[in-house]
Amino acid sequence: MLKREDLQVDYESLISATRKCIKNEQYEKALQLIELCATIAYQYNFNSEFADTRLESAIEEIAVKNFKDVSIKGDENKFVFYDYFGYDNRGLTQQYIRALIQLGKNIVYILEKPNAYYSSSDIMSELSTYPKSTIYSLKESGNLQKAKEVIGILQIEKPSIAFLHLAPWDVVACMAFYITKGIKRYQINLTDHAFWLGVHITDVNLEFRSFGYNLSVQGRGIDKAKLKILPYYPIINEHTFEGLPEQTNGKKIIFSGGSVYKILGEKLLFLSLVERLLAVDANLVFVFAGSGNLAPVKAFIKDRKLENRFLLIGDRKDISAVLKNIHYYVTTFPFTGALMSQIAAATSTPIFFFSTPKYQCVDIRELFFKEKKLELFEDVDLLVSRFKVLYNDENRLNEYGRALAKSMITPEEFTRGLQVILEGGDPYAFLQEEFDVSDHKDIIYEFLIESENYYNPQYKQLIVRHFEIVTERMKILPNYFQREQALNWKNDKLQFFKNLFRIVFPKNITV
Repeated sequence: MLKREDLQVDYESLISATRKCIKNEQYEKALQLIELCATIAYQYNFNSEFADTRLESAIEEIAVKNFKDVSIKGDENKFVFYDYFGYDNRGLTQQYIRALIQLGKNIVYILEKPNAYYSSSDIMSELSTYPKSTIYSLKESGNLQKAKEVIGILQIEKPSIAFLHLAPWDVVACMAFYITKGIKRYQINLTDHAFWLGVHITDVNLEFRSFGYNLSVQGRGIDKAKLKILPYYPIINEHTFEGLPEQTNGKKIIFSGGSVYKILGEKLLFLSLVERLLAVDANLVFVFAGSGNLAPVKAFIKDRKLENRFLLIGDRKDISAVLKNIHYYVTTFPFTGALMSQIAAATSTPIFFFSTPKYQCVDIRELFFKEKKLELFEDVDLLVSRFKVLYNDENRLNEYGRALAKSMITPEEFTRGLQVILEGGDPYAFLQEEFDVSDHKDIIYEFLIESENYYNPQYKQLIVRHFEIVTERMKILPNYFQREQALNWKNDKLQFFKNLFRIVFPKNITV
């Protein structure tokens, strides 16, 4: 069982190893360790500040020791959009790119991590048909070389403003935008509930709701003067509908979706909720779209004999079309998917939003601020009762769905809001509400550690992927190594002796 104390000891060991690497001028290895630290802090949220000045200072030190400061006097109409992911309909790339296009800006798009699994074809298509855009996809492999590549692009293009759409562990962007002076940097706060690197390269932090605003102030220590709120809208793509499983034919379809980790917690209460909803009528089926560790979900389906009523369809590029062909949407729990909920609302699908009061970070109602119709159910019985009532009242369901569609910011309003922010204003300050988020650090950690220990173990994979060699784990993460060997002795004595052999005879160290 992984514990907070284990995570903290391992984390401190990694930071100590990072300092040694910097002292020994092993900068690339140091950056890899910082990436791992940030990934662990993001995935398990045991860090109460949701940021770490030690990691940011280490990145700055590495940047200064490897690059000379670059000063840029930028073109006031040229903006760089730095994108770690480049995933269609995930994150906020398309919303910001479309706004910049509407504003007539020259766009320099830099993609750090092209991905074969998640498509960026829609993003690239929009940019390539816009005559004022230039597209770069980083070619280098190492972090230092990538940062050098980015700095070179910035020197050539000379933008005045950068929008940073980053992963929580993005050391490349942190180096490049620290060493390059003269560019105003707007951080798009994607993961407002979790740890991320980049506080030191943020001039303006773009929040999408009050929760993120408060966590940035109370947790990350960001000055309120740097914070602006800009809610977002969903991207509705035009991919051809690929259909649904045949078990849905002639049925009423309840739908949900997102990364699977979002439903692996609170003793799988979300799955029990789905089972309760399906019990309302034999004509109901449930469809879930998303990827991740589906083993606990499949086990639940088999145990409850729901094979023909609880259907898994994986990731779908045609997700907008899927949502046009379902009848009801239920939000994921313990973690709510905001974008997926918005796509459902855009298709006038009635949403049943369930969460418990302690999960402040999943409250998405601020994204539906224009018509406050999205109701939060804090009790499974109440949600199921409400569903039963509306299930037999098609007119009220349709009215509710239409109201949700009208409740979100429009693309035009988003663009106008961004323009005001660029001019120094704060157009959606009226949405900002101050409240205490100090309990969030423990609540989100408890959810993530429950998921790790009971449903979705990832920590070992994460560590072994970075340190394939047993002796590396012994040197850099001694506490982890001891726990690993104790577990091997208990469960797999052969593996224990294999590891011992590799330590005694280090030439045979391939795991």
